[in-house]
Amino acid sequence: MSNETQESASNKRLLTEFKPHTKEEWRAAVDKLLKGKSYEKIMLTRTYEGITLDPIYWQEDIENLPNSSELPGFDNYTRGAKVLGANPAGWNVAQAISVPTPEDFNHILLDALNRGQTAINIPIDEATRIGLDADCAQDNQVGRGGVSISTLADLETILDNVAIDHINIDIHAYSSALPISAMLMAIAKKKNIPTKKISGSIGMDPISELANDGTICLSIEQAYDEMAELVRWNSKNAPKMKAIAIHSDAYHNGGGSDVEELAFSFSTAIEYIRQMQKRALSINLIARSIQFNFSLGSNFFMEIAKIRAARMLWSKIILEFGGDKEAAKIYIHAKTSAFNKTKYDPYVNMLRTTTEAFSGVIGGVDSLQVDPFDEGLRQPNSFSRRIARNQQLILNEECHLSHVIDPAGGSWYI
Repeated sequence: MSNETQESASNKRLLTEFKPHTKEEWRAAVDKLLKGKSYEKIMLTRTYEGITLDPIYWQEDIENLPNSSELPGFDNYTRGAKVLGANPAGWNVAQAISVPTPEDFNHILLDALNRGQTAINIPIDEATRIGLDADCAQDNQVGRGGVSISTLADLETILDNVAIDHINIDIHAYSSALPISAMLMAIAKKKNIPTKKISGSIGMDPISELANDGTICLSIEQAYDEMAELVRWNSKNAPKMKAIAIHSDAYHNGGGSDVEELAFSFSTAIEYIRQMQKRALSINLIARSIQFNFSLGSNFFMEIAKIRAARMLWSKIILEFGGDKEAAKIYIHAKTSAFNKTKYDPYVNMLRTTTEAFSGVIGGVDSLQVDPFDEGLRQPNSFSRRIARNQQLILNEECHLSHVIDPAGGSWYI
């Protein structure tokens, strides 16, 4: 008998010496410690979402769950849309760069790409978002919340010396998706790059824009018409580009629970599906054109569960609409929360964004944005941007989380 076999047999004999405790025995021990106090009041926790948490979970708690026997890449994709998880490349490190001028954006972007960033994330300013030229907008609209893009030359400057056919480009365009998409494709044509090689998202999201601002710069019907045209054009000319990008930050940062965040996001998606179907687009095409942008809060396990639930819900929605299994795979970009960050002790924000990013990775997001710790105080500098980017790199390259298939799998609690 080999040493390994002997060790295994010894371990089995050791385990038989310890009697497994039952749930009833555990409960009796807890009641004894409580000395007559209410188990329900002390041991049960009610979350913001209205979910009651037990102090301990058992295998029997998941026996009747329909997804408990799923495998990654199968069924409703609760455990991930890919059989091998994020391995080997990992998720997209998609740090946003919030500077007002195209020149500064390009300088910071090239430095970030050389230091580990793997996707381009371009937030646009308020003037661009509502379709105003920088010369015609009010001073407080230009550069507010992102970079100013008034002309083709502005976008060319932003993407100067960037291999746009080898990296995902995500532009939070809202109502300005159509003109900005046209600019990007014009740049590709100018560089003799086939538009079919361009990947990412320049997504419309008029409902989230209404939720954020209370108004949009065009009628909702016109927005839907432009959305349909963009979906249709992309399908023929740039199939790797998504034309619809649903943002949940208005609900999350407005105080909504994780349940409400998912509910509003998927309600928005269903509205877009129905409007696109009215404009003669197929469900498979529509579904593949949608990207979800979720926020990640500080309730670590709840955020993991939210990402997993999102994959399951989206799969069921698309299948109910008659879509196929490939179309039922959701694409999730996630960003760290904004409402729970402090201005008074900003270095604490590093800890909060780390746990938020960790939950997103464990949940299995496709791309991730970690906001700099000082974003609520000032324009982030090179130090705070580097720390935020490195938080992701540590999770991937030092914690090796991209090499684990569904790290949350097997947790009865989650």
